[in-house]
Amino acid sequence: MSKRSILIGGGGHGVSLAEAVIRQGYELEGVLDQGMLPGTEILPGLHVLADDELLVDLRREGIVHAFIGLGGATNNEGRRMLYEKAFEAGYNLPPVIHPAASVGPGCELSPAVQILAGASVGPRCRVGVNAIINQGAVVCHGAVIGDHAHVAPGSTLGGDVRVGECSTIGLGATVLFGVTIGANVLVHAGARVLTDIPDGATVRA
Repeated sequence: MSKRSILIGGGGHGVSLAEAVIRQGYELEGVLDQGMLPGTEILPGLHVLADDELLVDLRREGIVHAFIGLGGATNNEGRRMLYEKAFEAGYNLPPVIHPAASVGPGCELSPAVQILAGASVGPRCRVGVNAIINQGAVVCHGAVIGDHAHVAPGSTLGGDVRVGECSTIGLGATVLFGVTIGANVLVHAGARVLTDIPDGATVRA
Protein backbone atom coordinates (compact mmCIF):
# COMPACT_ATOMS: atom_id res chain seq x y z
CA MET A 1 0.00 0.00 0.00
CA SER A 2 1.10 3.55 -0.71
CA LYS A 3 2.72 5.44 2.17
CA ARG A 4 1.39 8.85 1.02
CA SER A 5 0.08 10.62 4.11
CA ILE A 6 -1.23 13.87 5.55
CA LEU A 7 -0.95 15.29 9.08
CA ILE A 8 -4.00 17.06 10.51
CA GLY A 9 -2.83 19.57 13.12
CA GLY A 10 0.59 21.18 13.16
CA GLY A 11 0.98 22.44 16.72
CA GLY A 12 3.20 20.99 19.43
CA HIS A 13 1.56 17.58 19.51
CA GLY A 14 1.55 17.46 15.72
CA VAL A 15 5.31 18.00 15.64
CA SER A 16 5.89 15.12 18.07
CA LEU A 17 3.54 12.88 16.11
CA ALA A 18 5.11 13.79 12.76
CA GLU A 19 8.51 12.64 13.99
CA ALA A 20 7.05 9.25 14.96
CA VAL A 21 5.12 8.92 11.69
CA ILE A 22 8.21 9.62 9.60
CA ARG A 23 10.21 7.08 11.61
CA GLN A 24 7.59 4.47 10.69
CA GLY A 25 8.27 5.06 7.01
CA TYR A 26 5.22 7.09 6.03
CA GLU A 27 5.59 9.87 3.46
CA LEU A 28 4.07 13.00 4.98
CA GLU A 29 3.19 15.32 2.12
CA GLY A 30 2.01 18.22 4.24
CA VAL A 31 -0.02 19.50 7.16
CA LEU A 32 -3.61 20.72 7.40
CA ASP A 33 -4.21 23.24 10.18
CA GLN A 34 -6.91 25.91 10.35
CA GLY A 35 -4.88 28.07 12.74
CA MET A 36 -1.59 28.21 10.82
CA LEU A 37 -0.64 30.08 7.66
CA PRO A 38 -0.03 28.03 4.51
CA GLY A 39 3.69 27.60 4.01
CA THR A 40 4.51 27.45 7.73
CA GLU A 41 7.25 24.88 8.29
CA ILE A 42 6.68 22.65 11.34
CA LEU A 43 9.66 20.35 10.69
CA PRO A 44 12.39 20.62 8.05
CA GLY A 45 10.66 20.04 4.72
CA LEU A 46 7.17 19.63 6.23
CA HIS A 47 4.85 22.57 5.58
CA VAL A 48 1.25 23.61 6.19
CA LEU A 49 -0.80 23.30 2.99
CA ALA A 50 -4.21 24.63 4.05
CA ASP A 51 -6.95 23.91 6.60
CA ASP A 52 -8.80 20.60 6.94
CA GLU A 53 -11.35 21.58 4.27
CA LEU A 54 -8.79 20.17 1.81
CA LEU A 55 -9.15 16.64 3.23
CA VAL A 56 -11.58 15.32 0.62
CA ASP A 57 -9.62 16.76 -2.31
CA LEU A 58 -6.34 15.28 -1.09
CA ARG A 59 -7.93 11.85 -0.71
CA ARG A 60 -9.13 12.06 -4.32
CA GLU A 61 -5.58 12.95 -5.33
CA GLY A 62 -4.30 9.67 -3.91
CA ILE A 63 -3.19 10.43 -0.36
CA VAL A 64 -4.05 7.29 1.59
CA HIS A 65 -3.23 7.80 5.27
CA ALA A 66 -4.16 10.52 7.76
CA PHE A 67 -2.73 11.17 11.22
CA ILE A 68 -4.49 13.31 13.84
CA GLY A 69 -1.92 15.82 15.11
CA LEU A 70 -4.24 17.78 17.38
CA GLY A 71 -3.51 17.19 21.06
CA GLY A 72 -5.98 17.19 23.93
CA ALA A 73 -4.59 18.97 26.96
CA THR A 74 -8.01 19.57 28.51
CA ASN A 75 -10.63 18.42 25.98
CA ASN A 76 -10.56 15.71 23.32
CA GLU A 77 -13.71 16.61 21.40
CA GLY A 78 -11.75 18.37 18.65
CA ARG A 79 -9.59 15.29 18.13
CA ARG A 80 -12.65 13.07 17.97
CA MET A 81 -14.25 15.30 15.33
CA LEU A 82 -11.10 15.35 13.19
CA TYR A 83 -10.85 11.57 13.38
CA GLU A 84 -14.45 11.19 12.22
CA LYS A 85 -13.95 13.69 9.41
CA ALA A 86 -10.86 11.86 8.12
CA PHE A 87 -12.55 8.46 8.45
CA GLU A 88 -15.61 9.64 6.53
CA ALA A 89 -13.34 11.03 3.79
CA GLY A 90 -11.98 7.51 3.28
CA TYR A 91 -8.55 7.75 4.84
CA ASN A 92 -6.72 4.90 6.49
CA LEU A 93 -5.83 5.90 10.07
CA PRO A 94 -3.14 3.47 11.22
CA PRO A 95 -1.71 3.25 14.73
CA VAL A 96 1.62 4.96 15.35
CA ILE A 97 4.21 3.44 17.68
CA HIS A 98 7.42 5.40 18.10
CA PRO A 99 10.48 3.11 17.91
CA ALA A 100 11.52 4.39 21.35
CA ALA A 101 8.20 3.28 22.89
CA SER A 102 7.51 -0.11 24.46
CA VAL A 103 4.34 -2.18 23.95
CA GLY A 104 3.96 -5.42 25.88
CA PRO A 105 2.67 -8.75 24.58
CA GLY A 106 -1.05 -9.32 24.21
CA CYS A 107 -1.95 -5.65 23.73
CA GLU A 108 -4.83 -4.60 21.47
CA LEU A 109 -4.21 -1.34 19.63
CA SER A 110 -7.10 0.26 17.73
CA PRO A 111 -6.91 2.46 14.61
CA ALA A 112 -5.27 5.89 14.98
CA VAL A 113 -3.68 5.04 18.35
CA GLN A 114 -0.55 7.08 19.09
CA ILE A 115 2.17 5.72 21.39
CA LEU A 116 4.95 8.27 21.46
CA ALA A 117 8.63 8.29 22.41
CA GLY A 118 9.48 6.83 25.80
CA ALA A 119 5.96 5.60 26.54
CA SER A 120 5.55 2.15 28.07
CA VAL A 121 2.39 0.07 27.65
CA GLY A 122 2.35 -3.13 29.67
CA PRO A 123 1.05 -6.56 28.65
CA ARG A 124 -2.63 -7.20 27.87
CA CYS A 125 -3.63 -3.54 27.62
CA ARG A 126 -6.37 -2.33 25.29
CA VAL A 127 -6.00 1.12 23.73
CA GLY A 128 -9.05 2.57 22.00
CA VAL A 129 -9.51 4.39 18.71
CA ASN A 130 -7.53 7.64 18.35
CA ALA A 131 -6.20 7.47 21.92
CA ILE A 132 -2.83 9.00 22.80
CA ILE A 133 -0.24 7.47 25.12
CA ASN A 134 2.08 10.44 25.16
CA GLN A 135 5.81 10.80 25.73
CA GLY A 136 7.13 9.04 28.80
CA ALA A 137 3.72 7.87 30.05
CA VAL A 138 3.49 4.49 31.79
CA VAL A 139 0.39 2.32 31.37
CA CYS A 140 0.70 -0.87 33.39
CA HIS A 141 -0.64 -4.35 32.64
CA GLY A 142 -4.28 -4.93 31.80
CA ALA A 143 -5.27 -1.27 31.54
CA VAL A 144 -8.05 -0.20 29.18
CA ILE A 145 -7.84 3.24 27.54
CA GLY A 146 -11.04 4.47 25.90
CA ASP A 147 -11.54 5.92 22.44
CA HIS A 148 -10.12 9.44 21.94
CA ALA A 149 -8.62 9.51 25.46
CA HIS A 150 -5.26 11.15 26.20
CA VAL A 151 -2.68 9.89 28.69
CA ALA A 152 -0.36 12.91 28.91
CA PRO A 153 3.45 12.92 29.18
CA GLY A 154 4.94 11.53 32.37
CA SER A 155 1.69 10.19 33.80
CA THR A 156 1.48 6.74 35.40
CA LEU A 157 -1.48 4.37 35.33
CA GLY A 158 -1.38 1.30 37.57
CA GLY A 159 -2.42 -2.14 36.43
CA ASP A 160 -6.06 -2.76 35.41
CA VAL A 161 -6.94 0.95 35.35
CA ARG A 162 -9.89 1.90 33.14
CA VAL A 163 -9.98 5.30 31.41
CA GLY A 164 -13.23 6.30 29.70
CA GLU A 165 -13.83 7.77 26.28
CA CYS A 166 -12.48 11.30 25.65
CA SER A 167 -10.93 11.59 29.12
CA THR A 168 -7.57 13.26 29.77
CA ILE A 169 -5.00 12.12 32.33
CA GLY A 170 -2.88 15.22 32.85
CA LEU A 171 0.85 15.72 32.81
CA GLY A 172 2.55 13.71 35.56
CA ALA A 173 -0.69 12.46 37.11
CA THR A 174 -0.85 9.10 38.92
CA VAL A 175 -3.79 6.69 38.87
CA LEU A 176 -3.83 3.88 41.44
CA PHE A 177 -4.10 0.20 40.51
CA GLY A 178 -7.62 -0.89 39.52
CA VAL A 179 -9.23 2.57 39.48
CA THR A 180 -11.97 3.28 36.92
CA ILE A 181 -12.14 6.77 35.41
CA GLY A 182 -15.34 7.64 33.55
CA ALA A 183 -15.86 9.32 30.19
CA ASN A 184 -15.04 12.99 29.57
CA VAL A 185 -13.04 13.28 32.79
CA LEU A 186 -10.22 15.80 33.20
CA VAL A 187 -7.47 14.79 35.63
CA HIS A 188 -5.26 17.82 36.23
CA ALA A 189 -1.49 17.73 35.96
CA GLY A 190 0.16 16.17 38.99
CA ALA A 191 -3.08 14.83 40.50
CA ARG A 192 -3.22 11.52 42.38
CA VAL A 193 -6.33 9.45 41.68
CA LEU A 194 -6.99 6.88 44.41
CA THR A 195 -10.70 6.09 43.88
CA ASP A 196 -13.11 5.68 40.97
CA ILE A 197 -14.15 8.88 39.16
CA PRO A 198 -17.60 9.38 37.56
CA ASP A 199 -18.27 10.62 34.03
CA GLY A 200 -17.67 14.32 33.41
CA ALA A 201 -15.76 14.99 36.63
CA THR A 202 -12.65 17.13 37.12
CA VAL A 203 -9.88 15.93 39.44
CA ARG A 204 -7.62 18.70 40.72
CA ALA A 205 -4.10 18.26 42.03
